[in-house]
This record gives sequence, C-alpha cells and structure tokens, in this order.
Amino acid sequence: MRYIDEGFPAAPLQPTDLHEFARMNQIIGIVDAMPGRRSPRASCFNRMLAPRLGVPVDEAAVTAALPRARLCLEEFARLMGKQLFMAGERVSLADLMVIPLLYYFSKLPDGQEPLAEHPTLLPWIRRMEERQSFQVTKPPGA
Repeated sequence: MRYIDEGFPAAPLQPTDLHEFARMNQIIGIVDAMPGRRSPRASCFNRMLAPRLGVPVDEAAVTAALPRARLCLEEFARLMGKQLFMAGERVSLADLMVIPLLYYFSKLPDGQEPLAEHPTLLPWIRRMEERQSFQVTKPPGA
C-alpha cells in the first residue's frame, strides 16, 4: 500500500504531519501484529467464512478472541480520538487497513457490544462505507 501511495502521489494516503504519520504507523502496526486466532479476524473467520467453506465453527476460538478484539477496538478508538479518520481529518493507510476488519466485525453478533463501547468507531465505519472506494471494492453480498 505504501508503494502504491508513494508511486501515485496525486491523492496521498500518508499524512505529512509527523504526529498523524506516527499515529497511522501505530494503527498499521496493531493490524499487522494481530494474530489471527486472537483478534477480530478469528470471529470473522468463524462466523462468516467457516460456514461458507463447510468448516466447523470453533466457538472456543471466538470466545478466546473477544478479549483481544476488545483491546484492539480500545486502541483504535483511543488513537483515533475525536478525529474524523483514524490518523487525522483525512483518510490514510490506517483507515484502509482497519476498515475491512471492523466492517465485517460490525456485522457479527459478537461485534455489536464491543463496538458499542466505543462511540466513535461505528460512525467512522459508516463514513468509510460511504466512500466510493469502499463501494466499488466491497464483495457482493457484504
């Protein structure tokens, strides 16, 4: 993503403000460090993909993932603060890294309560959903 952003600078997705740039990198680091079995990814896989693939749902994995998912949500909300987007007032690579996770997590019963604990995240998800780039890349039926 950084390569593409730097190669096509017409609409930059990396903040030039040092603090916003650091915040973007912190958020990307959280996403990169999320282990699949202990993050929102575990819930999304087990609730959405496993049934489609004919794989049994691992309820223990979902239960085990919720504390880490809550921690991730807490950090995303803390780092975002009262800004419109994750790292500032414009969309950045951080938003693009987080939106697939939180979009699908918001569709799960397991995600409703944890997301409701962070009142800035659901409006952020809706803002991201309204973007043309989201609309044209959203999988059918999502």
